[in-house]
Amino acid sequence: MRKRNREVILWLTEAEYDRLKRNAKKTGLSVQAYLRKLLTQIQPREAPPIEYFEVLNRTENRKTESRPDMASQQAEAYRPWRQRIDASIGKAGDPGDIGTDR
Repeated sequence: MRKRNREVILWLTEAEYDRLKRNAKKTGLSVQAYLRKLLTQIQPREAPPIEYFEVLNRTENRKTESRPDMASQQAEAYRPWRQRIDASIGKAGDPGDIGTDR
């Protein structure tokens, strides 16, 4: 059985709808997932630009190139941090929050 079995119809002005779509896109979430986050009183954050992760990866690589034994320690140290980022942009947690309703 479907987890979400209630439908909500919401009328918005063109400006409200554009703002909703723009805010959802900034977070990397679908409109449905964005609204669910707001309902649970979680303020979705904007997804960082891809360049942020590229710089982070280059920095991590430089640190571990000089000390290969640090590679696994670095990965473990960043795990909670990356999980928080993924959760804030909807890439972790409840798989039903990502994408559209089916």
